[in-house]
Amino acid sequence: MLRAVVLTGAGFCLVGLIGLGLGAIIRHTPAAIAVLVGGVYVLAQLVAAFTQTLMAYLPISIVANSLTAVKPMTEDQVHFLSPWTGLGMLCLYTATTLGIGAWLLARRDA
Repeated sequence: MLRAVVLTGAGFCLVGLIGLGLGAIIRHTPAAIAVLVGGVYVLAQLVAAFTQTLMAYLPISIVANSLTAVKPMTEDQVHFLSPWTGLGMLCLYTATTLGIGAWLLARRDA
């Protein structure tokens, strides 16, 4: 249980840092929020409707299915990432977004 609590908190923290990176990239607060919510939450629903193979790699799916203690039961038995692999994927997404945001911020504002 402790692992699920810690990893879920870390997962949502990483999703927030993805939002920070998007804010640095886009430089418009409402647009960055729209891209974060649309990309993380709405895109997951669209991908789930069309293909189940990519579902395991979407950020909100990683938090919901890989980092928590409860495993969903689905008809097609979608393979979700293990907890540590899911956390690693979220760290990769976060590092990429923050890196691009930092590079663009230094390039535009320097």
